[in-house]
Amino acid sequence: MASTSEESDEKAENKGIDPRTVEKLTATRAQIIAAINNERPRFIVAFEGMRFEGHKILLTVPSESLRDEIQHSATEILRKIADVSGVNGAMEFEIEVSEEVRKMRPIKLEDRMAHIEQKNPMYLELKKALDLEVE
Repeated sequence: MASTSEESDEKAENKGIDPRTVEKLTATRAQIIAAINNERPRFIVAFEGMRFEGHKILLTVPSESLRDEIQHSATEILRKIADVSGVNGAMEFEIEVSEEVRKMRPIKLEDRMAHIEQKNPMYLELKKALDLEVE
C-alpha cells in the first residue's frame, strides 16, 4: 500500500504538476529573483517577497496596475522561472494587492535619493566628485 505522500505525488503528476515544485523553487529563489530583475526590473518588488505553496507562486504587489502587468506577462515569466528552477509541470501565480508593499520602497525621486544616501554614505562623495545632479 502506498503512503499518503506517495499518493499525493502520483495525483500531482497525473495533473501535470511537478511534485517537487516547492523544493525546486525554494532552492533556486535567488536565481529566480536575479532573472526577473534582469528581464523585468519593475516586477522585482513583487518577486522579492514571493512565497511558494504547491504549484502556486504567491505574490503581493502594491497596485492593481502591477498585478495586471504581471498577469499579462505570466506565461513568459513562468516559463523563465521553470527554466531557472528546473520545474517540470504546471505553475501559476496567485497575486494579492496590498498597500503595505508600497510602504516598503521609496516612491518619489526625492525619497529614492534619500534612501540611496542613507544606504550608502559614499554616494554623496561620488556625486560631488563627478559633479552629478539629479533631475
